[in-house]
Amino acid sequence: MKLAALGLLGLVLVALDRTHALTAYAAAYFAALGAALGALVWLQIALVTRARWLLPVRRQLENAAGLVPVMGILFVPILLASGDIYPWGHAPGDLGALVVDGKRPAWLHAALAFGFWTVVAELLRRWSRQGDALPSVALAERQRSLAAGTLPFFGLVVTMFAYDFLMTLEGPFHSTIYGVLFFSGSAVSGLAIAVVSGVANRASLPPELGRPHFFAQGKMLLAMVMFWTYIELSQLILIWIANLPAEVGWYEERVTGPWRPVAFAVPICCFALPFLVLLSRRFKQRPERVAAMGVYLLVAHWLDAVWLVLPPLRPSGPALADVGAALAMAGVFIVGMALRARGAAAYPQQDPDLASALAFEDA
Repeated sequence: MKLAALGLLGLVLVALDRTHALTAYAAAYFAALGAALGALVWLQIALVTRARWLLPVRRQLENAAGLVPVMGILFVPILLASGDIYPWGHAPGDLGALVVDGKRPAWLHAALAFGFWTVVAELLRRWSRQGDALPSVALAERQRSLAAGTLPFFGLVVTMFAYDFLMTLEGPFHSTIYGVLFFSGSAVSGLAIAVVSGVANRASLPPELGRPHFFAQGKMLLAMVMFWTYIELSQLILIWIANLPAEVGWYEERVTGPWRPVAFAVPICCFALPFLVLLSRRFKQRPERVAAMGVYLLVAHWLDAVWLVLPPLRPSGPALADVGAALAMAGVFIVGMALRARGAAAYPQQDPDLASALAFEDA
């Protein structure tokens, strides 16, 4: 809980730069939302695939995914300030403003998205805890069925949310890959949370949880870094080839002026450095090092969110409030996960696959 003091430090920094507080909050919020949604999708994947390397830290994913309702509440200020953030928010009655194609009210689409995510996250979390008290193969199968049935819709809802509340920051800009772009960064941060919280809570986890599990998680982190890079390059190459003014402008405002250093920092921090480090087999065999890389990737994910969100909102470039808002949101996330962890074991103690998961040996 000492790390929650970061939140207080962040609030102080935001107070020192109140001019940029709203835009900084937006960037930090979308980074945190991506982390929570990333944890939720990894929770679903872990259940559907019966991933033995992820099962011992699955409860940590449940705690992070359990913050989705909190993220729904924290989204309200962005809706209320839509007139200062979105081009479509300048219409009379910000909460009634229409998104993208003039058919969906912003508040309604947001409510449906957060309602869907919350129901899935809370049911999976509740059934998991019930399984600790009353072991049941049927209960485990119920979790797996829900995860499998909702996983395709999860991708659809995340894509539409990214279209409506991230892509529309640009006005006329349109990219059919934008939803996957947001999702790829979320997948990196969601898995990073599992690694970091798993190492941080290792004393409460089974002693059999060891190098093979974290080595497998490190390999998957490398795969997700490569996935994020592939999606980023796919959008860049397609827009470069098409050379349409409405699309090229998206990159132009990010690679010129005050945002130019960030444009160079994003590929280095989000791909080059973690890729080179995670290639090392020796590095991935040390859980503490994999966890340190997880922390690094969470910071890199925030930098990516800054690059996605802020250039159209603040042409003047980065500000002190950006760091402050990120620290404050990190504090909210840490405290929120700690509160969601109360009253339950640190891992699914009666899961039918636990024995095989603890005996997991990576090739």
